[in-house]
Amino acid sequence: MAEHYQLRVVLRDVSPLVWRCLLISSETSLAQLHEVLLRAFAWSGERLHLFHIHGRDCGVSQYGGIIFSEDARQVRLSRFRLHDGARFRYEYDFTAGWVLDVRMERAFPWDAKRTLPVCTGGSRAPPPDNCGGAMDYLERLDSHRRGVLQALISWWWAVSTALNSPDDSQQETCEITSVERKDLKPAMLSLTLAEGKAILKDIQAIVIERQAAYAWRLTGSALIAATRARAMAIMTCQSELCSVT
Repeated sequence: MAEHYQLRVVLRDVSPLVWRCLLISSETSLAQLHEVLLRAFAWSGERLHLFHIHGRDCGVSQYGGIIFSEDARQVRLSRFRLHDGARFRYEYDFTAGWVLDVRMERAFPWDAKRTLPVCTGGSRAPPPDNCGGAMDYLERLDSHRRGVLQALISWWWAVSTALNSPDDSQQETCEITSVERKDLKPAMLSLTLAEGKAILKDIQAIVIERQAAYAWRLTGSALIAATRARAMAIMTCQSELCSVT
């Protein structure tokens, strides 16, 4: 009888973890699971792949690639009688060497009302198809993180300067506070939880302190409101970072 399988899928050799939690049917074929994993990690499927499960290599045969002894469309997960905690791996793009470690967290009774397959959880964006492997991906993340940190520092400096400027800085401050909130979300920042919390906490404290210290110099209520709104956005973003696991 069909069951529901809850799988935890983790990208190997990358930290912080890139992972997904998937809910699928035990009657899912390996060919279908291949498609599910491609969607979950936003990969095109143009690279070669294989599953290594119970000591066997399985997958979808491709011209010029690996020829498997069985048609993956006919091999269902239920055949392997996976138990809670059972593990297998999925390899994708043999040049980049991506490996997904798949663990069966639990199996539970079939529920016809559920829509399957479905991704029920996860964290962080996966590497793109044109990435050359784990080291290349981590270097790209580090470069992006440095750029984001520099942008945040520049933004804080501009706000600080505007709050100390004469009343004619209204337009400049409006431009500063036009930073989109989506740009401050953890997924865009690519920061660790500790880094994001520390940076946002510092910016929040500085902006609120300077707003209080220099508000008496501002004649227009729009500037105060805009700065307060940005501070609130930062606090909200900090709250979202605290909820990331």
